[in-house]
Amino acid sequence: MRQWTAAAAVAGDLQGSMSTALGRLGKGHDGVRNRTELQHHGLSTGMDGLDSADTLRAVLATWDKRLAAIQDECGWLESALRRTGRDLTGTDAGVRATVDAVKVPAQAEGR
Repeated sequence: MRQWTAAAAVAGDLQGSMSTALGRLGKGHDGVRNRTELQHHGLSTGMDGLDSADTLRAVLATWDKRLAAIQDECGWLESALRRTGRDLTGTDAGVRATVDAVKVPAQAEGR
């Protein structure tokens, strides 16, 4: 079960990393995301005159979706790996008990 638990922990860590990445991506690009709103209030985003801002916003949206999907997948995977570890540990113990219960007649020497 140790290997399953370790793999589940890695998936959980990756899920946390994706959460951090999403937060940093959002915080680092607030000016790009909020450009229209800031301009509406007469504020500069530092991107005035850049036609690529719209393209950058589109790219950011796809990265948001990708990172969120990875985060969701890691959460699902962590749960599935933990569940599998528990299930297989129970199965292994059951098989071991069944095998141990089988009585094998002593073998005669020389055969």
